[in-house]
Amino acid sequence: MSLLFRLKSLLRINRLERDLDEELGSHIEMRTADNIAAGMSPQDARYDAQRRFGNFTLMKEDARAAHTIGWLESGARSLRYSARVLRRARDSRWLRF
Repeated sequence: MSLLFRLKSLLRINRLERDLDEELGSHIEMRTADNIAAGMSPQDARYDAQRRFGNFTLMKEDARAAHTIGWLESGARSLRYSARVLRRARDSRWLRF
């Protein structure tokens, strides 16, 4: 994936999140419909679909990491950590400027 594509997609984060929610939700709905067609009650069909699909939040995080925002979130986390370490070091007088 090109750097330009990644940067352009940063402007569309809300849209990407919404598309991801819709995509993962449609998989659960399709499995639920299959379960209902197989004779399950709607409540049991939905529970079974969610159980088979797995952790919805974890799936979103994996998809996000594989897509364009993962690398930026990781970089932002690293920058925040670096800032905390430098602030603590300055506060404890390890660093003198």
